[in-house]
Amino acid sequence: VDMPLTASYNSPVCEGEDLIFTATGLVGDYVWTEYKTGCVFNGISFTRPVAIIQMGGMYKVVRVVNGCASHELMVNAKVFTQPDIISVDT
Repeated sequence: VDMPLTASYNSPVCEGEDLIFTATGLVGDYVWTEYKTGCVFNGISFTRPVAIIQMGGMYKVVRVVNGCASHELMVNAKVFTQPDIISVDT
């Protein structure tokens, strides 16, 4: 029995942190695509190191087995601005 395809990422992510995408399923090749740029990433998981705001947005993943692609799943990744640190003199 094959496991259904699922997709996720390590939410929440702030600028400068790694953005890590993960799919689950058993056999097959996994192809991720970033909608904004069309960049393609291969593998059941992949990392976009040192995230910037522009890396946020929609990503899709499909699993390919024997040349046949599964339905695509979408992940809406959010990358937040690093909060300002305010020092207080005491």
